[in-house]
Order: sequence, then structure tokens, then C-alpha cells
Amino acid sequence: MTQEQFNKVCEIISELKSLESAKNEIKNNDSMGAIKPRFAYHISAVGEWFVINPEILEPILTKYDKLIRQEIEDRINELKKQIEEI
Repeated sequence: MTQEQFNKVCEIISELKSLESAKNEIKNNDSMGAIKPRFAYHISAVGEWFVINPEILEPILTKYDKLIRQEIEDRINELKKQIEEI
């Protein structure tokens, strides 16, 4: 393995760990039963989160929650495949 390949694998592993962490966080929140998808904006200049009324967006957020979960899973599988190919 070349140094370039090694560096690429390290980058992939770092992204993979981040995605696995996000996936586990979502799964842990599911097991608690009370947490639903939310939408918020973070304004760094004031350091605050502004949450949008969840009742208005819940149907949309639920739909995209499923899509986000699938995209995370797809990306994890893609990264694992990239590592195998290297």
C-alpha cells in the first residue's frame, strides 16, 4: 500500500466513523421513543438554535428522516466498498 492509498483509507475511515456515530445516535434516539425529527437553524453569530414549529413540518420531516437514514446507510456501504477496493 502506498502512502497515498494509506492516507485515502484514513480519510474514508474518518468519514465512516462519523456516519456510524450519526447512525447510532439516530438508533439510540429511536429506542427512547420520544424523540421525533426536528428542523432548526443554528445562527453562529448569536450562538443560538431557532426551532421551527414541529407540528407544521412533522409530515415533511418524517419523510426526509427516512431518506436521510437510507442515505447514511448507502454512504456507509459505499465507503466500505471503497476501502475493499484499495
